[in-house]
Amino acid sequence: MHRCSRLATLSASSNKRLKRIAHRAQILSTNWRNLETRQLEAEIAFLCIDLLNTWTNASKYYLISALLGARLISGSQVRAGQASFFSNESDALGYIIQLFRPRAAPSSTGEWDRRDEPTWHEPRVFREVAKAAALSNMAEIDSAFSTGYRVFMDLPVFRNYFAHRNLETRRAAMNLGPSYGVGTTQKPSEVLRHTPPGESLSVLEAWVNDLAFTLEFLCT
Repeated sequence: MHRCSRLATLSASSNKRLKRIAHRAQILSTNWRNLETRQLEAEIAFLCIDLLNTWTNASKYYLISALLGARLISGSQVRAGQASFFSNESDALGYIIQLFRPRAAPSSTGEWDRRDEPTWHEPRVFREVAKAAALSNMAEIDSAFSTGYRVFMDLPVFRNYFAHRNLETRRAAMNLGPSYGVGTTQKPSEVLRHTPPGESLSVLEAWVNDLAFTLEFLCT
């Protein structure tokens, strides 16, 4: 995923990945009994990590593209109050980094250290960048993140478990079970393939839909 002059491009690229994740999640939620435990765990871990990576990259390149004047799907151009400062991707990225790490600086070749980049997947970061740069679609950005979707809080917790798999990350993920209608004794993978009472989609499938809706709202 890269910066783009039209956010329709970013939306299409991200949605392609989200649809692939959703399709596989649907298969797992209905056919999990036919899979060996190890394979099931590996599949769910991969989808969870891929889902957060997809959202992280979409957030990062949305903001960079917006600072460089990308156009929304509607055709309107996103404008920043400090647009004159951003002549290229490195300038836009540096502006964002220094909002959170004022002392950070590029290398002698002009490259920014990835370790200095903010936590792109957090709505707080997205909104702080948009507000600081005075993006012209700030009202729509606020609306996109006012839905109360739990995915923004809970997906990183499950991703950390699948990426690190220790007692602390396992407990943190399992403690979220009651929010989705299961007990705290359920394994993280069981929580994600579970369909909450009154719902038609598994937790993981619903998360994909929530992120797809948010991204569509942001790009439109």
